[in-house]
Amino acid sequence: LHKEYRRQRQMCIRDRLLTGCGTNFDITPADLQAYAETNDFVYTDLSEYYDYSYLDGVYLMEDNEAVHVELWDFDTTENAYAWFSENIEHMKGLTGNFGGTISKTSGDYNFKVTLQDTVYHILFSGDKGIYALGYDKATIDETLAGLNVIEE
Repeated sequence: LHKEYRRQRQMCIRDRLLTGCGTNFDITPADLQAYAETNDFVYTDLSEYYDYSYLDGVYLMEDNEAVHVELWDFDTTENAYAWFSENIEHMKGLTGNFGGTISKTSGDYNFKVTLQDTVYHILFSGDKGIYALGYDKATIDETLAGLNVIEE
């Protein structure tokens, strides 16, 4: 039994690398747009500004005061993970240079960063990444919950 449990755990760890376990969301641009319209946010399709073959689209929702949310839609999970890893490494560099904190919130693919009075939340699940930022952690968390981004 112990050997089977260990094998199952190893498979889960391997699969987590490719699925973004720790965060669960399946948001479409239409979901983001609908939430923006219902909650007085401004929605913008930024896809035309990003000419990357591995990117299906980039969508922005912001309220100009407290929350800025970007949805990055990639062609594969591997490319979403590469984007996520690059952002985390960038944030680690910033926190080292300017002071701040970076922490996992759940699993390995859900980070919150506090840097110079700004809170960043970087996550990915499947072939999508979310980059959220603002000045108030509670407001960002509330917005992500409203978008059905669930921390596992």
